[in-house]
Amino acid sequence: MADAISKAGEVQEPTEEELKAEYSDWDEMTDTEKRLAKRSLHDSKKLQAITESAKEFKDIDEWNNKVDKFLADPETLINHPALDGKEEDFKAFVTTKTSRMGADFEDLVASFLYAESQKPPVKNKGKMFENGSGGKDGKIKPKNDKISVADSIIIRKTNYKKYLELLKAGKIEEE
Repeated sequence: MADAISKAGEVQEPTEEELKAEYSDWDEMTDTEKRLAKRSLHDSKKLQAITESAKEFKDIDEWNNKVDKFLADPETLINHPALDGKEEDFKAFVTTKTSRMGADFEDLVASFLYAESQKPPVKNKGKMFENGSGGKDGKIKPKNDKISVADSIIIRKTNYKKYLELLKAGKIEEE
């Protein structure tokens, strides 16, 4: 509606030729009559511009209602399973250009699906879990079969025989 008002504000004042064509007795009119006739013709042009914009707005609103009705119909997804999950994108596709208004929905679905197929595939944004050290200072220790000195002290206190076996086998790390 703001566009309609601004469009009406841009209507030019009628020219002398337009006034003579509209009013056959233009030359016999007084200055006051001419001024009133000129204002009347200018106002009628403004009103016509607003009326045309309002009609266009009404047509767009009716088209949006038809699109909503089409998408709400369960038969739509049965007949066009490729639209499943893309209803909002389809609505935006159909309603953004006035040239698509009033077109057959079968044709619009086909054009939308073609346009969707031409888009480049979305690249995978990343992994679900990042690679990392698990919070251990960023240093990865190589796996070996040796136990740490702290663990060996615990084993020595709880199971001395096993401690001696590990010590003789060289399975305890040296500091």
